[in-house]
Amino acid sequence: SGYRAAAAMMATVNEEEDAAVDLFAEPEGFYKQEKQPCVRKFERKDHMGTAPLSIRLVGEHSLYGHMLWNASIALSEWIDANPSMVNGKRVLELGAGGGLPSLITALNGASFVVVTDYPEEPLLENIRVNVRENLPADVVKNSVQVCGHLWGKDPEQLLGPNCEKFDVIILSDLVFNHSFQSHMLQTCAACLKPGTGQVLVTFSHHVPRKADKDMAFFTKAQTEPFHFTVAHQWDRYMAPMFPDDAGSLEMRSTVHCYILTLPA
Repeated sequence: SGYRAAAAMMATVNEEEDAAVDLFAEPEGFYKQEKQPCVRKFERKDHMGTAPLSIRLVGEHSLYGHMLWNASIALSEWIDANPSMVNGKRVLELGAGGGLPSLITALNGASFVVVTDYPEEPLLENIRVNVRENLPADVVKNSVQVCGHLWGKDPEQLLGPNCEKFDVIILSDLVFNHSFQSHMLQTCAACLKPGTGQVLVTFSHHVPRKADKDMAFFTKAQTEPFHFTVAHQWDRYMAPMFPDDAGSLEMRSTVHCYILTLPA
């Protein structure tokens, strides 16, 4: 009948359309090839004639470990110019990423350096690569430890069997993690030597409209339960990390350094 003929025709058309369209095929341009690790060179301005450091960065990561931040570069250059800040001292870095400041502290004679990031093996292995590639073998063996740490959690692994606290703790471009500021401060308070220890905090206002949330870190640091003393140390103008982003260019281009201490 005419009905059956029409139905057969529609079935044929539908089969042809189904054959032409693979429902499980990704649209053209959908697949993004995984980015491979890259290497950034760091020239030590106060150590001319020495080979630059090769900082390997993971290809891409939701925690921004794939970037070498201005705050990290500025802090590393400041430590290189002021080695007494770390010489002979125990140093802890939180959220280290590529670990540049930690490497610089080790090269400037820190007695022991604990380099930490989120406890995810690709991030930690990347730090281990940078440690092996940039530090003398005896320093790697005797003076550097790489481990995972969740901010605010038990610091036992960081402090070691003797529960020895740190002279210097480094927070390089971490304060923009607004939801975790108190967790960072918990780790700092648990791990810093009272009286003489210093937390070095460097950062930029990458999103100027959220600058007040960045600065809330220091308000929290000074109040219950932490009672840190906060002192502004220096500012440095650099090319912005994200030049096309919105907001004040001056704010996005400036690296700030603050120092936190605990009462004796």
